[in-house]
Amino acid sequence: MNMIFEDAKGEMKTALEHKSRDLDESHPGYLQCYCDYIKKHKKDRLQLETEITYKKGSPGDDLDTGKDTKLKINMCTQYRKDSSFSKLLGTSVAFFIIGVNVILKILIIKLIEWISEDTYSQQLTSITNMVFLA
Repeated sequence: MNMIFEDAKGEMKTALEHKSRDLDESHPGYLQCYCDYIKKHKKDRLQLETEITYKKGSPGDDLDTGKDTKLKINMCTQYRKDSSFSKLLGTSVAFFIIGVNVILKILIIKLIEWISEDTYSQQLTSITNMVFLA
């Protein structure tokens, strides 16, 4: 477990260095495994803060440059915040797409009703075809 903790700590250090340079700060592996394990087996360790030393830089700096900065951070709390934000963002995009589709459907139906076909069945066919294409 200590090896996973050290790897997770290294991953968090890399994420902090990337964040200070406006780069992608994803958590691809060890941190996720560590936090999921802690959540499942040792809930008391979720409150532990870990001191991480990383090289804080500015946007455009190399990852090797920057001044050493010490930060006490609860790695799992930070991971959970990032994870929750990602889920919220993904859900928001899905609802936005659904909203646009509903608006398009209503707009298409109203336009076809306004244009009005010769028969009601032609109008229903046009509505069905156009809504399907949208």
